[in-house]
Amino acid sequence: MSETLPAAQPRVLVVEDNAFNRQVMLSLLGALGAHAEAVADGEEALALLAERSFDLAFLDFNMPGLNGPETAAALRAREMDSGRAAMPLIGLTGDSGLDTEDACLRAGMNEVLVKPASIHDLRAVLARWTPQP
Repeated sequence: MSETLPAAQPRVLVVEDNAFNRQVMLSLLGALGAHAEAVADGEEALALLAERSFDLAFLDFNMPGLNGPETAAALRAREMDSGRAAMPLIGLTGDSGLDTEDACLRAGMNEVLVKPASIHDLRAVLARWTPQP
């Protein structure tokens, strides 16, 4: 089965505390035709998502302040309280252990990618989780 990208430009939020990793993700997502924005931590993500909507968010696992699972849990609670549909949340981690993946999934993330994510990985995620025409 061949993976295709959505016809519409998906709006993607990258939540990553490492500036280099943020830039790499923005570059790869831009090359795939996504409109991507980035913030450095969970608090910034929650503030931005209170004002604007995105089709998908990538959440780094280890961040100062609110980590990825804490940010995901807060977003899921906010979605439930407001009756909004759940936005796909994709965990990003340098740790390929099952405990890390379980923590992400228990917090409400849809799937987890191990860093560094390849352009192929990101293409597949966009095809799976963003609106299709």
